[in-house]
This record gives sequence, C-alpha cells and structure tokens, in this order.
Amino acid sequence: MVRAKVIERLKVTDVEYEIELFNIWLSWCEGKTQDYKSMQRLVIYQPLFNWWLNELEKLEIAFLKETQPYDNSLSSEIALGYWRIATNKIHSHFSKTLIKKANEL
Repeated sequence: MVRAKVIERLKVTDVEYEIELFNIWLSWCEGKTQDYKSMQRLVIYQPLFNWWLNELEKLEIAFLKETQPYDNSLSSEIALGYWRIATNKIHSHFSKTLIKKANEL
C-alpha cells in the first residue's frame, strides 16, 4: 500500500521505482562492507533485505506525510528529489546481527 502511494506521488512507473530502490539497496550494502565478496553476501541475504525494506518503508511513510499538502502540485522531478533526501537517511540504519549472519554464509 505504501509502495503504491509512493509510486503515485513520485509519478514514476513501477520499473523506474524498482531501479531507484535497487540503486539505494546496492549503495547501502556497499557502505556496510569492506570488499566485493562481503557486499555480494549482503545483497543476496533475504532476511537483511526484508529488514532494510521495512526500514525504508518507515522513511517513505514520513516522506508521504511531509509531501501530502503538496501532492497535486509536485512535479515528478521535485517529488523524486524529496524522496531521495528522505530515503537517504537509510544509510545510517543497520542491523549488526543480520549483517553478521549474512557474512557467515
């Protein structure tokens, strides 16, 4: 439900949203690792991705609340800029336990 509202607010296609999401995920994983092999472990570890997606959704809910008054007047470019600022906070979130488990695989 949140995802559909975000896509609508951003005025992007599902594919465009998925590409943005994937880029953030890869960037997040890269920021939590020291090498390529470790990054690969994080990227494919489903429990970590599920946790991350849940954390991102919280940021997207805040984005929706903050931009609600401007919903009809936001262009796609401006909405996407605000969304990127809001979701950039994900880089300060991490689950030490899940990262450790991913690296033990």
